[in-house]
Amino acid sequence: MKCKGDTAERLAESYLQGTLPDPEREQFEDHYFGCEACQSFVLALQAAQTELASRPRVTRPVPVRGGERRWLWSAAAAAMILGCALLALYQVTERLEKSQARLGKPQPAVATAPSSGAPAAGAPLPNAKKAGAGSKQFVELADLRLPVYAPPNVRGATMDTEFATAMQAYRRGDCKSAIPGLAGIADGAPQKRAAQFYGGACQLAGGDLVAATDSLREVVAAGDSPQYEAALYEMAQLMLLHGNAAEARKYLHRAITLHGDFESRARAQLAKLLEAAGRE
Repeated sequence: MKCKGDTAERLAESYLQGTLPDPEREQFEDHYFGCEACQSFVLALQAAQTELASRPRVTRPVPVRGGERRWLWSAAAAAMILGCALLALYQVTERLEKSQARLGKPQPAVATAPSSGAPAAGAPLPNAKKAGAGSKQFVELADLRLPVYAPPNVRGATMDTEFATAMQAYRRGDCKSAIPGLAGIADGAPQKRAAQFYGGACQLAGGDLVAATDSLREVVAAGDSPQYEAALYEMAQLMLLHGNAAEARKYLHRAITLHGDFESRARAQLAKLLEAAGRE
């Protein structure tokens, strides 16, 4: 591919945004890691994006002419109608959730990205990174904090007792006690996919990479679930521990395109991965 011109710049910007189709993304990566000029451009673009994002947005008052007032009033009326519609939708949704709670339907367990103020489940486990057999610089980039478990908070929701007990241990960071209970959740049970994901996260943090790969790949293969995005991110960590930077990038890109809780974390790690690859 050409290293100069609008096409190269468009590809670089789309690559950082995670919007390039897989064939173009793979072609760009193959070229990027062998081209010093493109590496410098992408890193400079990342720095510019970070700088712009950190600056406060400043708005300036715009004078309104008489002919524009009618348009502004129309826009305001449309905004009010939209606001009323959204309020009505919220009220309907709230009533549906309350009805669902009364029926006792199981609620999905949701994985969220660890935060600095997270409980034990958001902290890295001791010696976890020593399990990696890949390149040291990629192993050190792996994020082995346990994803934070957010239990359903809908009144009347039911949950498998064995799953609930295992997740209590998980939230304490006690994976040794959590894994047997999670492994015992029967196929077809409402919490089966969640059990596979959190069990896989524990196996990854504990260094059992083979078992973690099997568990997390099942969650990814199952597609749309509350744990899908988190499973993509965890698979990227597995690939880093194996020293497979190319596969790690693919999983990070897939997580970014979902624009969920793990997007910012995946973007930050992808930037570090690109920087590390550029130093090789």
